[in-house]
Formats: sequence, C-alpha cells, structure tokens
Amino acid sequence: MTTIFVTTAKRFDIRLDNLTFGLWLVCIFSLFIPIQFYVPLFTLFIFSVAMLAILRAHFALVRPPIVSLLLVGFTYIMWASVSFILNRDFSVHEQYIKLVLNSSFLLASVVFFEMHRHRLSSMFSSLKRLLTLLIVLSAAQVALNVVLLNAWLWPFSGQVSNSSAAYLIVTPGVFFGGAEKNIWATKIALVVCLYIGILWVKRNTSWTSWIVIGLGLFSVLYTFSRTAQLTTFVGLALFIFLIVLSSRQRLARYALLGAILLLIPFILQWLAGLLRFDWSLFDLSQGTQDDGFRGRLFLWTSFLNNLSNFNFLWGNGIQYGRYYFSEVSSEIAFLGNDNFHNAFLNHLVDSGVVGLVLYALLFVIIFARPKALSTRLLLLLPLLACISLQYVGYDNDIMAYLAAAWLILQVPAVSEETRNRLDNPKRRQSPIIGT
Repeated sequence: MTTIFVTTAKRFDIRLDNLTFGLWLVCIFSLFIPIQFYVPLFTLFIFSVAMLAILRAHFALVRPPIVSLLLVGFTYIMWASVSFILNRDFSVHEQYIKLVLNSSFLLASVVFFEMHRHRLSSMFSSLKRLLTLLIVLSAAQVALNVVLLNAWLWPFSGQVSNSSAAYLIVTPGVFFGGAEKNIWATKIALVVCLYIGILWVKRNTSWTSWIVIGLGLFSVLYTFSRTAQLTTFVGLALFIFLIVLSSRQRLARYALLGAILLLIPFILQWLAGLLRFDWSLFDLSQGTQDDGFRGRLFLWTSFLNNLSNFNFLWGNGIQYGRYYFSEVSSEIAFLGNDNFHNAFLNHLVDSGVVGLVLYALLFVIIFARPKALSTRLLLLLPLLACISLQYVGYDNDIMAYLAAAWLILQVPAVSEETRNRLDNPKRRQSPIIGT
C-alpha cells in the first residue's frame, strides 16, 4: 500500500511539473498575442512556482548563482518600489506593476528551472519547438501583410525611407505579433536569436534549421525595424563566425575566415543601406525628419543637456520619461516617445545609479559562467544591441528572453553532470518532462 501511495504521489508530482512548464510555454507564446493575455498567465505561473517552492524544499535553490540572482532580483524590485513611492506623482503606475510582474516572472522561471535541473534537456527541446512555431507563425503573418500591400519590393525599392513609411506594414492588421510595429519586429528578432543560440549549443544545424532561420530573416526584413534588423544581424553574424571558427578542417577554416574579412566592407555597405544609415543622421540641425534613429539622438542629447533635472540617487520615478518629454523637454518634436529608448539610460533616470547597477547585475549573473563563452556572447550581444536602442528594460519580451537564456546556458553543464552520473542508479531522477 505504501509503495502504491509513493508511486501515485510521484506521478502526480510529474504531472504537476509538466503542467507548470506547459504554462511557462504558454506564457511565452502569449507574448505574440496582441491582446494582453500575458498578465494573468504570468501571475498564474508565478503563483504556481511559489507554491512548488514552498511545498518542496529543494537543494538546487541554494546554489550560488540562483541565490545571487534571487537576492539581486528581489533587491531590484524593492529599490524600484522605493523610487516609485518617493516619486509617485512622476511615475506611471502601470509601468511599476509591469516591472514587478515581469521581473517576478524571470525569477520564478529561474527557480522552476533550478528545481528541475535533471529535466532541463527535455525543457530545452520543448523550447526549441516553441521557438520554431513562433517563427513560422510570424512569417505567415508577415507574408499575409506583404501580399495584401503588394510590398515584396519595398525593402529594395527605397519606398521605405522613413518611419512613417515603415509603419504601413501594420495597416492590414496584426493578428499574431504586436500592434506596435517596432515591438512586433524585435519580438521576432529576439526569438530568432534564441533559436540560433539553441542550434549552437547542440551543434546540430540542418537544412530545416536554416529554413526556419530564413523565415525569421524574412519576417525581420519585412517588418522594417532597424533595431530588429541590427539585432538579428549581430546574432546571425556571430553564429556564422562561430561555425567557421569551430570547423575541424584548418584549411577550410582559414579560407572561410579570409573570405569573411574580404567581404566585410561590402557587408557593412549593404547593412548601412538596409538600415538607412549615413553620417548625415548625426546632423541634428535638420530636426528629426521623421527618422527613428535621429529621434533617439535627440532624446539622448536632451538628457545630456538637462542633467540638473534628474535625481541620480533615488531616481525620478518609474518611466519618468513620460512626464519629462511632455513637461520638461517639450521642444523635442518627435511623437510617441515616453522613454529614452535605451534600457540602461531609462534605469538611470527612473531609479538612479542603484537601480541601474542592480539591473546590470541581473545580466552579469545570468551571463557570467566559467564556461560556454561563445554561447553567452551569442545570446548577450544581440540583446545588448536591442535594448540599447529600444525598450524600457523590464518589458515582458526582455524578461522572457533572459529566462530562456538561463535555460539555454544551463543545458551543456547539466548534460555533462548527467553523463557523469549515468552509472549511479541512486542519483537517477524521475522521467523528464515531455517523455
């Protein structure tokens, strides 16, 4: 009877774990639904993980990396709360709730992954399937809009010469992605970078994988966001460079590296044309000219010219930029800006130096590992390119990316640990998720 009870309890635990991870996958999928379904889903996932952590005292949660991340993460939320309370009149309440919810989702995700380290390989495979689905569905949505607008030649004809023209791609409607064109595009770019990171970890690219990457590139190209295009280019260029560098054929490796070096000037010229980049963008005397990058320069210049308006100790309030650009710096005639379009600058303004340091420490802890330098760079550099030009920093896309990056970075080490324990039946774990 006792054996039956124990077996039943284990099966229940496995089903509960599967359901919780399934909920995490649904949370990630929900980020591509224009309606904000993610709010109740994130809340439910956080609550579920909290209950699991309370009911199961787990030794994995005392590992130094997870302790450090939880300590910094909770301190980050508390400090943001202090800044919010001290500057309530200059804070956006919805943004504060967003910060707490999305940051808690990151911490809950890491706690769940650490509690199930013996199942990470299966969760890793499930994440890859989800990313593939997101890329395919995104490509279908983008292709539908391109067909309806007959926009096949837009990236090459020069028709998309400014931000207003780029936003035409969303006019037929977006049912899978995001209502805001730039956010929609960077969602796709971040998913492509995660997918590339998974391929690099497993070192098992196939024609199917390259087709999926191609669909992602198609989606990023035709959503006309230069931030998304730059993010994807950084990830893909580094991925190809790593593949060439890891080639076992020395002669082929040197030949390919030489070819890449010779092609760099042509690639940079093509990239500058794609991103509509030239040095005249830095001439601010002509105004913003409805250009997103030029508009960002105005935002950053405004910050440098008005340093006395900011409290760098306690911060000025969560998303203070909404107040600042409407009241203090109204001379910037660039519509739609309620933040500085740089995650690190936003944190410095919103929650001061302490908030910025705590935010940076989240990145340091997640990406600071003694091994897997190539994988860390492959996941980190595109993300830095993205958040340096877009996002407030604690957005659901960014926190979900960091959670997925934690999972991806844990897999090689855990797989090695598992191989070392294969001959020890006492250390074998219950069946992995998805089997």
